[in-house]
Amino acid sequence: MYTISGNPYRSAAFMLVADDDARDYGDPGKTESLKQKWADSGFNVISMRDDFRTIYGDGVVKTGVFRWPDDLAEDRSAVPSETETNSGIQYILYLGTNDKDTNKPVFTQAEAQAKAKEILIRHFGGYTLQEANGGWMDGDTLYQEYTLVIYLSDTNEEAVHAAADELVEAFRQSSVLIEAIPTQTEFYAGA
Repeated sequence: MYTISGNPYRSAAFMLVADDDARDYGDPGKTESLKQKWADSGFNVISMRDDFRTIYGDGVVKTGVFRWPDDLAEDRSAVPSETETNSGIQYILYLGTNDKDTNKPVFTQAEAQAKAKEILIRHFGGYTLQEANGGWMDGDTLYQEYTLVIYLSDTNEEAVHAAADELVEAFRQSSVLIEAIPTQTEFYAGA
């Protein structure tokens, strides 16, 4: 991650740990082993259990039951049989559109969308695309960038990396930020 590795500027990265099972639906067992790994990787680890005075506000209490997606995958009886469901990973890609060397847009916004759509449809057959705007300071200069946020499901890391390689080249980027989030999807066709 550029923020904490190879960044010539003073920076910090934080990782929020959902480890409060009394006030929230955290899982201390799952997160305990990750805390040290994240700290060793350079993240400032923030514990919901140890560092938050309140989570949802004073007087708000946890109600109901929450099931983690991997728990649902292990217990298929919790998933309605009449719906088509899939436990897996949702990939979210953040694709900048400024040239890595000049910080100038590589394409117009319409051209950027068209180029991304052409690459994504070829690799995945489908996608969800949103527009975003980002900004950062470099010394006294403020840079702003039109960004495409790409959502992909029902795929794998290898396919995502293959598309990301092409996106990096086409958009003249140094990298594409990729988030991999456990998810449970359902194609609901009605009652």
